[in-house]
Amino acid sequence: MNDILLLSPSEGVENQFEYVTIQFIFGLELILYEKIKFFHYGSEYIIESELGDIDMRTSVGHLSRNIKISSAADTGLSIITTSVEYQKGNLEGSISL
Repeated sequence: MNDILLLSPSEGVENQFEYVTIQFIFGLELILYEKIKFFHYGSEYIIESELGDIDMRTSVGHLSRNIKISSAADTGLSIITTSVEYQKGNLEGSISL
């Protein structure tokens, strides 16, 4: 596989993002080359604030492919990524909303 994923922070600590590489896929389970360094929420985790509720779930970016991400819920939002390249620690590409 060797596809690269970007995991966003999910506890409000901005530098807790990380890159991981998929080694194998078994059904819905991913086996990664790297160990996960930080905790990432996989299910809904809401923090209430003065500005409103903040969903702290981790976002996952698939950096090795052109992909479309859409919600199972009818939110009207979808993200299409194209032409993404990861080289020497830099991410280059475009995102259309």
